[in-house]
Amino acid sequence: MCSTESAQLGSTIRCLYHGWTYGFDGRLLAAPNMVEMPDLQKGFHGLVAVETETWGGYLWCCLYPDAGPLATLKRAHGRT
Repeated sequence: MCSTESAQLGSTIRCLYHGWTYGFDGRLLAAPNMVEMPDLQKGFHGLVAVETETWGGYLWCCLYPDAGPLATLKRAHGRT
């Protein structure tokens, strides 16, 4: 989201690679190639919410909705 240690976020999220723009609620708002893709349905291409936690200085993302907290997994594998 930020390319420097401190930054200000605008009112949208923009993919630097594809140029697609999303609202903070995850809705796809615009894509540069939408004109060339008349069948594109923005409602099907929004961002997906994922669980995130920090551990050991890293940001961990879990795509499985029922995985539970990271602390549970760490204890199960003998890690703290």
